[in-house]
Amino acid sequence: MTQEQFVFKKTDRIGAAAAENDEYLNDCFVDTGITDILKSPDDSRAVLIGRTGAGKSAIISQLTKDCENVILINPHDLALAYISNSNVIEFFTELGINLSPFFKFLWKHVFVVEILKRHFNIQTKADCDGFMINILNRYRGKQQETAWNYLKSWGDSFWQQTDFRVKEVTNTLEKKFNLTAEGSPIKDIRLNAEAAKTLSQEQKQEVITIGQKVVSGDQIRNLEAIMRILNDLLSQNRQKTYHIVIDRLDEDWIDSPLRLRLIRALIENGRDFFNSENIKVIIALRTDLVQRVYKVTRDAGFQEEKYKSFHMNLSWSKRDMIELLDKRINAMVKRRYTTQDVSHADVLMRDLDDPEEISSDYMLDYMIHRTLYRPRDLISFFNTCIAQSDGNATIDFATIQNAEEGYSRERLKALCDEWRGTYPQLNAISQKLLRSRPTQFEQSSISQGELESLSYDIVSKFSGGDQPDDYIIACEYNEANVDAIRVKYVYVLYISGLVGLLRNPESVPSYGFNCDDPLAEEDISSYPWIVIHPAFRKHLSVSAESC
Repeated sequence: MTQEQFVFKKTDRIGAAAAENDEYLNDCFVDTGITDILKSPDDSRAVLIGRTGAGKSAIISQLTKDCENVILINPHDLALAYISNSNVIEFFTELGINLSPFFKFLWKHVFVVEILKRHFNIQTKADCDGFMINILNRYRGKQQETAWNYLKSWGDSFWQQTDFRVKEVTNTLEKKFNLTAEGSPIKDIRLNAEAAKTLSQEQKQEVITIGQKVVSGDQIRNLEAIMRILNDLLSQNRQKTYHIVIDRLDEDWIDSPLRLRLIRALIENGRDFFNSENIKVIIALRTDLVQRVYKVTRDAGFQEEKYKSFHMNLSWSKRDMIELLDKRINAMVKRRYTTQDVSHADVLMRDLDDPEEISSDYMLDYMIHRTLYRPRDLISFFNTCIAQSDGNATIDFATIQNAEEGYSRERLKALCDEWRGTYPQLNAISQKLLRSRPTQFEQSSISQGELESLSYDIVSKFSGGDQPDDYIIACEYNEANVDAIRVKYVYVLYISGLVGLLRNPESVPSYGFNCDDPLAEEDISSYPWIVIHPAFRKHLSVSAESC
């Protein structure tokens, strides 16, 4: 490639932030081996976990292309908001009734029906009737009786959309409660959270007894009968595997304990389906959301390590990042200019008037070092460089450094958006505790005055509703626990990826974003030194240093 053949235009780009808008997604997919793991029904790893921008949706897109029988469930069709706002669900939650059996039944019901719909091509009411006759003719005896009870209850709506099914099951819960409560002293009780607060102790006990019975009712056993039939049907063709895929659960996310329990039930159902032949349930989740689910829903007997065996953590090596960049540069240039292969070595070049010997590999290392090892970061940084290289055939080091200010600002904004559900004041925390500091400093240098001022600001900005974690930290502040509050704020900076932690000034920093098992809050004090991540130094006016 020569300079006469190619120059950058400021409108050029090597991709978009969102996978659905990325014109290079299909042609430039980088296979890190995760797709094959998710496709395999014999591999238990099915919960795809990664940070925002790590490429979860790209992997799901590739999986849907590679596999024949993929059932992609839109998260909006799961009607999480409808369930969360259901009067009967709020009523039971207020009384402390364990809804886990109901949530597990709900999602298992959704998955089973989706597979039956696909397997028997159920699209209309007539198709539904034919399917039921088929099942009755094929299976007889005790198994038929139990399965028939399930089909009588739900079979007529198999052809409906997923959200209809979710709402139908939720509404049935209220009907069953009212029917069971007939003739009891609580038969006329209104089912909402406010009414639950007005019940006498005797009424509460009656409601809890009936509610728990309804939640754990016969429908669960009936569903298990259909599951056995489904497994039998699918075992007749072991080459035909169904992949149920749920992505984008974190979009428009509103954090609440009830929603987090719904997500945990989804994860548990995916785990339970691993014992079913020819079925694999794949759920893509943001790292912080998974951590939040396990933290908030943790109950007696909960063992996180048992869940982790079903995790597939998405991470990128330096080699993966270089391959991704080279594929996208090559695709962009070839679309307009040349059939010759092009890589970063062709477009990252030192200024010939610059006496310093800065190689293309050094420039690429500089850029990768300022990412959180996520494709979106590198794509964003390179696009910012392109915008400042209009009319030029190459990108020099001065351009990269100039582009870094805008990139750094946008990355901090994106990081704050990513963690908004848990730490809505992350930007305020970073500005108060990191701005204009040295690249590396001791935790103890964060003063009591800074912590007090920050906590006051966070409390004053709280507008009501569910209390996020940073607000809870701020409320705990007092002069007697300054050290403990400092650790809590440092943990926020660490787990979000803003800083790394070191045992001593010469050690290798530990970052929360690039390890499967990040430090716990109680470990923070053992790492007294803080290093601000290079991605955010420019915007935070941190002391400059080479990578």
